[in-house]
Amino acid sequence: DAHDVHICEIAMAKFSLKHGLIKDFQVEICPGILPSGAECQAKLKSMESHRYELPAKGAKESDYIQILLHMIDILENDDQFEEGFPIIFTEGNTKGLPDQKLLINTQRAMIKIVEKCCEYKLATDLRVYPLSMLVYYLDQVISLEKNIGATDKVQSFQNVAEAHLNFDFAMHDYEVTTEGCEFHNEIDAKKNCCLSKVRRFSYALAKLFSNPQKYPFVEGQHYPEGYNAFN
Repeated sequence: DAHDVHICEIAMAKFSLKHGLIKDFQVEICPGILPSGAECQAKLKSMESHRYELPAKGAKESDYIQILLHMIDILENDDQFEEGFPIIFTEGNTKGLPDQKLLINTQRAMIKIVEKCCEYKLATDLRVYPLSMLVYYLDQVISLEKNIGATDKVQSFQNVAEAHLNFDFAMHDYEVTTEGCEFHNEIDAKKNCCLSKVRRFSYALAKLFSNPQKYPFVEGQHYPEGYNAFN
């Protein structure tokens, strides 16, 4: 998850159905000098979302190599990484202008980071897809496995739009309880924090698809700390 093409914050999380949230990271980025005329628009957007001052207060990361190393660290145990980045999933969708913009902005932000490091091959290899597609295809695979030899067929999502809606509902359950970065926790703006969002992505996926009978849920990995996962 990233905030706009003039990046000021980016976060990533690694997740599995068995282990839930494995690890995550968030970094606040010094966006540098904004283009002429963009400062006012950036301030308005900031007040509506992440609420950073412009320029962001405090020490922000300006070394894009360090940022890329954080991203690689999240993926370091992934066998696919030797052949380039594995598929990365984020919020947004392929239909509807607001959802398209969320998806495109995240992709642009990640391309900007790797190009700043002169890793142009990685930039061409980047594949960023909406989480709703992951949700839809996970549902199809899991439903197929459950239906093999079953008398009562499991109903799966009919399309990506339905998967997107159900994922949003699951995300909503964790808006209040999922911690974000120190800055957003202090100003009570966790909902718009990138770190909180990627953690909620993981918790929502666990809620929809992880099997607590097979792999017991772990607090802080499959659901937020202090949250009753079995309400």
